[in-house]
Amino acid sequence: MIRRNRAPPAKDETDAYASLIETVTVIVISAAGLMASWASHQGAMWNGMQSVHFSRANVERGNAANAKLEGDLIRAVEVDLFSDWIEAKTRRNEVLAEFYRKRMPGTFRGSFEAWLATRPLVNPQAPSTPFVMSSYHPPEFAAAKRAEKAADAEFALGEQANRTAYDYNRAGVVLATAMFFGGVGQVFRHRMLRITLAAVAIVTWLIGLQLILAIPAVSLHPFSYPAGGAPPPAYVARP
Repeated sequence: MIRRNRAPPAKDETDAYASLIETVTVIVISAAGLMASWASHQGAMWNGMQSVHFSRANVERGNAANAKLEGDLIRAVEVDLFSDWIEAKTRRNEVLAEFYRKRMPGTFRGSFEAWLATRPLVNPQAPSTPFVMSSYHPPEFAAAKRAEKAADAEFALGEQANRTAYDYNRAGVVLATAMFFGGVGQVFRHRMLRITLAAVAIVTWLIGLQLILAIPAVSLHPFSYPAGGAPPPAYVARP
């Protein structure tokens, strides 16, 4: 059997392959580098948003604690005034009872008057105290609940921002890997090895591109307060 030897590729063909591989590799490295920079930028932005949301959560929890503390203090005054009114009524001291009645806080006074309308002194079916009336809704405790819900929401947003920052960091690592394979491939002269490394770089870059496109981008503008502005208060204390 006569074995035919395949002629080696012409020099021009070899140079064309090498030039094509180098061109593709340079494009992949450049694109991966730009995307890695974008991923690093977005990761830093999302890390900043994590800090913003966690800080706001701490502020809201502080507002909730302050509102609850104020509510506890005002409720203590309400309880004392109500107890003093009961004692004055028990002693049939109407002047003193009226004195305490007029000094009850405004929001509690409505519930107290509604409780009096049920004739609690003679009606056994009347509510035991004004504090169990459906109209009794201290604004401080309602504000504390709103602040706690806001704190939970901000904390959840902070955790989400942390996960998004991690996703960008992971995409950056994949893109850096594509740059590594593309750069290493330029060192070797064996054509198949260079083609293989270039293919690995392209596939890795495509994976990084897919990861980048699946992650939301963010701008700090929606999370910033206006210049000279201040965050709205969590609650307004009653007089």
